[in-house]
Amino acid sequence: MGRLWRHAGVHRRKGDKWAVSKEEYSKRVYPGFSAGFGFGLSADVLHLFVDLFDVAPAFKIDDVYVGMLADRAGVKGTGHPGFKQRPWPPRVACNRGPKILVWHGITGECLFKLFRLSL
Repeated sequence: MGRLWRHAGVHRRKGDKWAVSKEEYSKRVYPGFSAGFGFGLSADVLHLFVDLFDVAPAFKIDDVYVGMLADRAGVKGTGHPGFKQRPWPPRVACNRGPKILVWHGITGECLFKLFRLSL
């Protein structure tokens, strides 16, 4: 469960932070994955993933790797609106309510305010 990305294209341009060569990953699109700033896994799914570590080669983009493991295990992700990446800048988030689980980039007093709203 998390902020799902489906049909995300593979970045090939050298110098790009997420650039991946065709040798590293030959397909044009990644399997679905949850953005790495936060996601949840049930214990049964975690056990499936651990069993795949020896057969699924490591991948340098960790959230995509978790999506690859899910794809191999036949696990379908679930999106949840409480996983936020936008708006940017994150100070806009300080006025949001208690349904926020994870908000990428929130720091300082805004983080504490969101926490207090969730109580």
